[in-house]
Amino acid sequence: MSIATPLLKVPPPVMVALLQANAPVESVCPFGFLLPSDKSVHTEAPLVPHLEWLRQNQLLSAGGEALTTRWQRAMTILARPCRRICVTNSAEGKAHRVMFVSDGEMLIFAMFDRQHCLISEPFSYDVSVERLLRTIGVPEVEEEQLQPLCTSPDVMRLMGALAEAGLVERPSKAHGKDNTRSVRALSERRAEEVLGDVLGDPAIGSALLVDMMADKLILAERQKVWVHPQFAPWHRAISSGAMLEVVRQELPQGQPSSASLEKQRGVFLGPAQRRCLTWPSPSQPGEVILAYPTHKQLRHILLFLLGAPNNNDASLQETLARSSQKFSFRG
Repeated sequence: MSIATPLLKVPPPVMVALLQANAPVESVCPFGFLLPSDKSVHTEAPLVPHLEWLRQNQLLSAGGEALTTRWQRAMTILARPCRRICVTNSAEGKAHRVMFVSDGEMLIFAMFDRQHCLISEPFSYDVSVERLLRTIGVPEVEEEQLQPLCTSPDVMRLMGALAEAGLVERPSKAHGKDNTRSVRALSERRAEEVLGDVLGDPAIGSALLVDMMADKLILAERQKVWVHPQFAPWHRAISSGAMLEVVRQELPQGQPSSASLEKQRGVFLGPAQRRCLTWPSPSQPGEVILAYPTHKQLRHILLFLLGAPNNNDASLQETLARSSQKFSFRG
């Protein structure tokens, strides 16, 4: 995910001075670890030794010795955040993570790279959502017409294991010719072995494979198994190895950062621009919903995930509940 505004690399001594100038600093401040253990001790003018650096980097108001209004807001958010948001983008075995903190109205990017404190000017929730929308992408026509599917984490785990073993989609016929013989497909016997290994009971692999065929997860032909066409759009996301995760933590004011934090998590599976939302089912405990939300639905979901004002859980749960009831898994 791209950052909304240019990042500023702040040397740790300057960051300490900035934080001290915005005392008191909550223990949940991302850069609080840089402060002396006795945070009640502050110099009378902590910014004075760093005025030239601040001026060169345009953090000071014109002709003055005070921070600009936007950087004052940024430091206030840093010193006393009410929530932390972590966005992790994983693909091909690599993960890239960015961190944001918020005061409930605006967000800033804040990270430490062992040499510099990286921060941005404050930006709105709408700006952050637009950045996320670009990397998630709007569904293709085929995917947008799909009704959400309610399934279990076990099904996703089993289909993922079969994909690693070689389960692929059945090739379509070209000019009336059957092209399945030219594709190396997973055998029924190997599929049974994989399912038995995943569940720790080799004896149930065969029966489980039959159940998965009845559920239209798998198609069997000539002792080979393929992804069922009905499940193919979901399988592409599950087996892609790519994931975008958004985690929001509510930070208890005046309490240590190790205190219990309320979490909200949303996961999008699949490569950039073709991501599928996974979300706990509001009507079926333990089940998950797989969906390719419309642009409007996705925007609402992201605003809720980020903790934007006036985006409550109840309306989102109601939307997902209505959607998930439209699809019968055993069709």
